[in-house]
Amino acid sequence: MSAVKRLDYSFDVEQLQSDLEVILQVGDINRQGQLCLTYCPHKRHHPNGKLYQGAGSLIKRLVLKGEPLEWEMVDDPLDESDFTDFIPDLKHLYVYQVYNELKKQFHIGRMRIVTLNPTQCLSWHKDVSQRIHIPIEQNFGSMLVVDDQVHKLSVGNTYLVNTTLMHSAFNGGFEPRFNLLTSTVPTEQEKRDFFELYEK
Repeated sequence: MSAVKRLDYSFDVEQLQSDLEVILQVGDINRQGQLCLTYCPHKRHHPNGKLYQGAGSLIKRLVLKGEPLEWEMVDDPLDESDFTDFIPDLKHLYVYQVYNELKKQFHIGRMRIVTLNPTQCLSWHKDVSQRIHIPIEQNFGSMLVVDDQVHKLSVGNTYLVNTTLMHSAFNGGFEPRFNLLTSTVPTEQEKRDFFELYEK
């Protein structure tokens, strides 16, 4: 069974690309390679705003205290299930319709714009739950590797990826890659499996 499953959605790529331009103007994606479109209204806030509350790790955060940015461990880590709201200032964008459409089928948490710059590669890792990928801008050298299988995700499609398996992604092209990445909220079994791995 493939770790990457194409889903039956037909989202408007041109509108997502237009939204991408807007989002990149209101947040600095180069800080962590991602900006979060959902947030936790009743949990700790990120000192630099909602776009960064769910960007990167949920147990540590990059904070602008001067130059350079610094990692700060958090005392109250967040969970995917905490990300219940879409950022109000971005609800006029088409991506909010995408969010609501995905919510009809999936229990989702963080929705993020993620990028990989040319020649960049992610570490070999696994996540606690599956992810939904919607490529917005791709290139010929951008690949996803899951359990030693290489996958090329195409703009215009939506994919459910079993990122509870070991995986990575790399951009061997000449232009940045941008995906809309949505995390599913982990089941109790997924949580047990994930944390048992790191207790060994």
